[in-house]
Order: sequence, then C-alpha cells, then structure tokens
Amino acid sequence: MIELRKKTTFAFAIIIIAVFSLSSCFDDLSPNETVVQKTIIIPETTRPVTTVTEQTTVTELEPETTEPETTEPETEATEPEPEPEPLPIIDNEWALWLISANHPLPLDYVPQLVEISGSKHKIDIRVKGYADLLFEAAQRDGINLRVISGYRSVEDQEMYFLSVYRYMKSKGYSDETAFYKTIAEIAVPYTSEHNAGLAIDFNLIEEHFDQTPEFRWLAGNAWKYGFIMRYPADKTNTTGIIYEPWHFRFVGLYHAEQIYNSGLCLEEYIDALNISIGNSDYQIVEEYKNYVLSL
Repeated sequence: MIELRKKTTFAFAIIIIAVFSLSSCFDDLSPNETVVQKTIIIPETTRPVTTVTEQTTVTELEPETTEPETTEPETEATEPEPEPEPLPIIDNEWALWLISANHPLPLDYVPQLVEISGSKHKIDIRVKGYADLLFEAAQRDGINLRVISGYRSVEDQEMYFLSVYRYMKSKGYSDETAFYKTIAEIAVPYTSEHNAGLAIDFNLIEEHFDQTPEFRWLAGNAWKYGFIMRYPADKTNTTGIIYEPWHFRFVGLYHAEQIYNSGLCLEEYIDALNISIGNSDYQIVEEYKNYVLSL
C-alpha cells in the first residue's frame, strides 16, 4: 500500500513538472512562431496512458516584397511649333510715294532742305544721312561720285522744261509733238522727284553713263542706302520717262531692297502692294500743255 502511494505521488510530480515546463515554453513564443504538437506516451504499468504536449518552435519567415518595376509610358516626340516670322522693319515709310505726271506734288509742297556733303546741291534733310553713307562707301571702294543735280525748285523745273521744249521745236516738231517729247525727258513742274528733294543725278547725264564703273557701283550698291535707279531701260512704257541711268531716287532701306530684288520699277512695286500712294491729279499735265502751247 505504501509502495502504491509512493508511485502515485511520483506520477503527480512528473505531471506538475510537465505542466510548468509547457507554460514556460508558451510564454517564450513570439507572434511569428507556430506551435507543433507531438504526443509523448509515458508508459505506466498501473495507470492509463497519459499524453503530454511537447512544443517545437518553427519561425515563419516573412516573404520578401519587391516593388513592381514601373515604366513610364513612351510619349511620341512632337516637333516644336515654329516661331512666327518677325514683322519686317519698314523705315522711312513717308518716302514711298509716286511723283509723276499722274501723281503731282501738292502745289504748296516745300521740302526742308540741306546741302549734300561735298556739294552745293541740296536734298531733303531726311535723306542726307543716307546719301552721306552712300558717298562714303563709294569712296572706300575707289568710286568717285559727283552730284549733277539734287533738289530743283518748281521755277527751275519750268525753265528747264521750256528750254528742252524749244529745242524739240527747233528740230521741226509741231508744238504738241514737241511738248510730249519733252515730258518724256523732263517732268512738268510739280511732277518731278527733284522738286521733292528725293532724287540725285550722278556724274553724267548721258545714256552711256551705264558703261562706267560709277554706274556699275551705283546699280549694285545704291539700294543698300535706300536709293533705287528710278527709270530703268526696260520700264519706259510704265514710267513714261526715258532711260535715265544717272537718276536715283530715295525710297528708304526696306523698300529699296525689295525693289532691287524684285526687278520692278516703283510704279509696278506700288501696284504689287495694292496701295495708292501719291496725289492723283490727272489734269495738271493737260493744263500745263495748254499753258506751254499758248506761249
């Protein structure tokens, strides 16, 4: 009997020790640990089989996370929009106007004049700076330019006109024929660019002036300083004036370049711009003819 109690007491002690061991192990478990239970059989000859739970700790590894690769969507290459062309800088707009038999000057027109450098001839004061640069450039290139005529008053224009008219009559032309031959060479007063102070006659008032180095230099360079050859040989039907290779007219830098590059005369250029510039008084030539024929 005593031997049976000893055995029973011994069995309870083993059970209590196992319970405490299990409790301690559970306290040491981390949240990521999993308990795997195993059954241990304790053999006893005198008591039913008792099971004790043994724990095995398995640590679960958290899976490595990799952020997905992101690729930016391909964008089609677009060409930048072209910048708008800058507007042309037009200088001396006042200088672009027709002075001709069909576009006379106002009867009260009086330009402000100044002498051309190195000459006693005068020109519109607004043109002087450009004329000075032209002469300086020609001199640097070894070209000797001389002024034959600049501004011409209406009174001088009339005297000049009547002189040529009488010369034509002396050649046997009738009064009316002599008049029209004269206006092809000499403008009626108030219809000459010289009356406005905008024109210069250079070196030699003869057609063969176009065979000289001076003319060739003017023909190729005058536009750079705002001057154009006003009466070309192939435009006489348009201008109504004979070929005058010596006569150059100021129209401003921008318009001179455009006219030079286009090959147009001033009348054609203004028509191409679709503008009307100049005083349109078609009666002045007819009135002046009646006056001349009455002399």
